[in-house]
Amino acid sequence: MIVNDSLGRLTVKMVVIALSLGACALGCGGDEAAHPSHVAPATVSNPVNETALASVRLTPQAAARLGIETARVQRRAVARRRTLGGTVAVPSGGQIVLSAPQSGTILAPEGHVFPTAGEVVVAGEPLMELLTLPGSDLSSAGRDVVLAEIRAKIADANAERVAKLLADGAQSERADQEAQAERSAARATLDAARARLNQLRGTGMQPASGSLTALVLTAPHDGVVTALHVGRGQAVGPSQALLEVVAMDPLWVRVPVFVGELADIAHTQPAEIRRLGDTEGAPIIAEPAVAPALADAATSSADLVYSVSASESARLRPGERVSVSVMLAGDAERLVVANSAIIYDVHGGAWLYAVSGENVYERRRVDVDYVDAEWAILRRGPEVGTNIVTVAVAELYGTEFGAGK
Repeated sequence: MIVNDSLGRLTVKMVVIALSLGACALGCGGDEAAHPSHVAPATVSNPVNETALASVRLTPQAAARLGIETARVQRRAVARRRTLGGTVAVPSGGQIVLSAPQSGTILAPEGHVFPTAGEVVVAGEPLMELLTLPGSDLSSAGRDVVLAEIRAKIADANAERVAKLLADGAQSERADQEAQAERSAARATLDAARARLNQLRGTGMQPASGSLTALVLTAPHDGVVTALHVGRGQAVGPSQALLEVVAMDPLWVRVPVFVGELADIAHTQPAEIRRLGDTEGAPIIAEPAVAPALADAATSSADLVYSVSASESARLRPGERVSVSVMLAGDAERLVVANSAIIYDVHGGAWLYAVSGENVYERRRVDVDYVDAEWAILRRGPEVGTNIVTVAVAELYGTEFGAGK
């Protein structure tokens, strides 16, 4: 009886468990049907490639009104170019520091204003006036000549005496060489003192006159005053720097190039210079300049130098960084389209319109390497033979965005 009781209770428990499992299976199945387990995290409606981003369909009348012309994408041999960084520089000898020939007081030239930094000047233009008391300068120069003459005579006598002693075997060759060097130095000092005295006399000064003399200092060449070291009314000494004048005709553009790439560059061909950020303006054409050959061992680079003419120099400033497109030796087969076929969006992206049907035009992205005259050389673009729009591209772009004719 006890055994039967136990079996009955066990049977009841098994039935309850079975019913629970069945209910769970029904419930779980219902949830899975209502909520699938594999749901995509995002859904894109009407996905399209970039090549089909925009398609403009025109009526025959609209196409005729826009005056659309087309041409085929080509692959042709073009001159190779490479874009490098350069620096605008002043040619050797183009920066001159104007110094005071003697002591005096700096004034503005009569009938002219005192120069300022940044002022454009022409050769021979009066810049400053040096007011001097000539008597003291001439007297000092005369004393220098007298002392130099005395030292030269003493050096001559000493050199002759040592030469005689050397001939008699009573003096060494080294002593003779030192005496001859001392004689040469004394004569050079005398020549310099006489030259200075003659220069002062050539200005019209009169020794010990006690009157003031005004020396007019003029611009050594056409250029721009880049630095002013003195002010009006300031007293200056001999050889003191007064101002700097930089010649702007021509300017140089120095382009450091890795020495391993020098052989690839056509050194005799002109370069195209652009200011940084200027992608649409006409480039400045610069010819190779005759300049010292400079190299930098630390960077393993050598400088190419190009000369910018006077008419273009006004667009540049000394010390400015620029973009330089140089010609490479030999030609290469590249993908090219007419430059007029390219249009740029507000972000700088380059596009063109390909003909996909009668009066149907698709906007496609391209990657422009560089522009050479009327051709745009592409890194990436449509296949060769693709028919593209070359005239009225801007009108098509405006039509696409609601601003066309």
